[in-house]
Amino acid sequence: MSIIIVGLDGIVKGSVIQYVLRPSQQPTDPNRRWKGRVETVTRNANLGMCYIRSLESGYEEFGECVFFDQIVSVENKDSIMPDLRHRPTESFIYVGPTPVPSP
Repeated sequence: MSIIIVGLDGIVKGSVIQYVLRPSQQPTDPNRRWKGRVETVTRNANLGMCYIRSLESGYEEFGECVFFDQIVSVENKDSIMPDLRHRPTESFIYVGPTPVPSP
């Protein structure tokens, strides 16, 4: 899995994000995408994270901290940023292997 840093301005309170769990969370399916609504955003020079409320069925009242490098897509009120793992965009910085575009 490559590390992706999403454009920081695209992650704001009210955004709907899709994210993957960190390896330290020992996910049973590391590629599963979870969906949540951003409640707070924290930014500093070395770290970006947000607190989300889950939108997954059965997990609606669950909240957790999500680091920016876990986020694979962002949906804002004004725009939807597509799947960031397969559609490189100039406004995003990629660290690690370059994603291969879908045909």
